[in-house]
Amino acid sequence: ATENGVACQIDLEATHEEALSIISIDLIEEYGV
Repeated sequence: ATENGVACQIDLEATHEEALSIISIDLIEEYGV
């Protein structure tokens, strides 16, 4: 989805740190709200 520009937004306060094992911090920050 990120490659096509259609990834959903990410609630940064509700995101667990283990998400970093799946997605990079750069993408989390880019799609964070």
